[in-house]
Amino acid sequence: INAEYMGFINNDKFIAIASIVGWTYILFFFLGLRKTGPLVVMAIRMLTHDVTRVMSLSSVFLLGFSQSFFILLGDKGPQDYLTRVCDCFAAILGQFDVTSYSQSNHKYTAVVMLIVYVILMCLLLLNMLIAMMGSTFAQVWEESDRVWYLERARIMLSLERELSDEELAASAHKYWVTLPDPMDGETRSYLQIEDVDELDKKQFLGLDTINS
Repeated sequence: INAEYMGFINNDKFIAIASIVGWTYILFFFLGLRKTGPLVVMAIRMLTHDVTRVMSLSSVFLLGFSQSFFILLGDKGPQDYLTRVCDCFAAILGQFDVTSYSQSNHKYTAVVMLIVYVILMCLLLLNMLIAMMGSTFAQVWEESDRVWYLERARIMLSLERELSDEELAASAHKYWVTLPDPMDGETRSYLQIEDVDELDKKQFLGLDTINS
């Protein structure tokens, strides 16, 4: 990305975000690998399905309890409300200070509501998210081979779309040849196989299973 051409030469935030996007593009090529492809699909499904649904549900409790603490602790202004939102989010990670709630005018109510909030967010919703992610992992892992073949085919199609018509026409006859059929005269395509080992050729054509 030419940041100077786009006018962002002094914008370090734009360059920092662009670097993250650039590195995550490597995951596109990991999709074509058998060992890492299903894992990337798992991560994408967890983020787009499990995490988004739990976050939409938890945001209701987050904003609701933040406003309750904003009222009980006697805060004023949007900056104090934003501080309560950050405190409630930190409480999900286990970082909260009971002292600030116990020293308010409604200390018992504030402490009880804090305990209820921690139970809802940490014990209920987080464990729900872990269970949903475990279910997604099991579903993708059961069909990991099919997922890998599908993602590899998508990568091949994506790379093929970037080729020009001349390049597509040149590569069309790379692995097969077109010859007239001596029986009916119709044109048929034949796959070219490099005959290195007779057993390998039979296994490729499936003749070993027929003979057995």
